[in-house]
Amino acid sequence: MSIVVANTKKKANKKGSKSSVNPSPTALVYKGPARLPKSLQADDVYTTQLNIINAVSSGGTGVINTVFDSVNQAQGATDWSSFAAIYNEFRVLSMQIELTPWNTYNNPSTTILAPLYTVEDRESNTAIGSLATVAGYDSFKVHMPSVKVIRTMKMNASDEANWTDTGSTPGASARMYIKLFSTGNTASTTFYDYADRLMVQFRGRK
Repeated sequence: MSIVVANTKKKANKKGSKSSVNPSPTALVYKGPARLPKSLQADDVYTTQLNIINAVSSGGTGVINTVFDSVNQAQGATDWSSFAAIYNEFRVLSMQIELTPWNTYNNPSTTILAPLYTVEDRESNTAIGSLATVAGYDSFKVHMPSVKVIRTMKMNASDEANWTDTGSTPGASARMYIKLFSTGNTASTTFYDYADRLMVQFRGRK
C-alpha cells in the first residue's frame, strides 16, 4: 500500500517582498527602483522622479571631465521648484545616468571619440582629471565608443540619508557623484546626450 504525504509547505507570502519606492523617513539605505512606478500615492512623505536631459561635450583640449552631482541635478530639474514649494525637506534616493552616444556604429562620425571612463564617488565632487585618478577608484568602468552607458547609484550611507531643507543644500559627503573622464577626443564636440533620472523623497508639507 502506498502512502501519500501531503505537502504542508505554504507558499511564501510575496506581499511586501519588493523594496518600497517610499522608504521610511529613518531608512539609511535605499533598495527600491531607480525609476518611478506608474502610480504613487501622495502623502506627507512623498517620492517622485525628477528628470534632466542634456548633452556631454569635450572641452577645448578634447577632454571630457564631467561630474553629475545628485543634489545639484535634483535641484536643477524643471519640477524641483514645484515640490520645494510644497515640502520642507528632501533627500535623493537614487541617481541613474544614461548616456547615448552621437557616434554610433550605424552612423559613424568623422570625429574622434575615445573610450569613456566612469566612476562612482560618495565623498568628493572634484572632477577626475587624469587616467591615474581613474585607476584609484574601485568602481571605475571603461566603455567603448558608440555604446550606450548606464550608471546607477542609490542612497547607502547615513550622510546621504539625512534630510535637508528644500531651501538649502547638504555638504559634499551627503551627495552621490557619477563622474566621467575621456581624453584624446576631438575638441569642443558634443559626444553624448544624457538622461538623468533621480528618485527624490520629500517630507513635511508646508
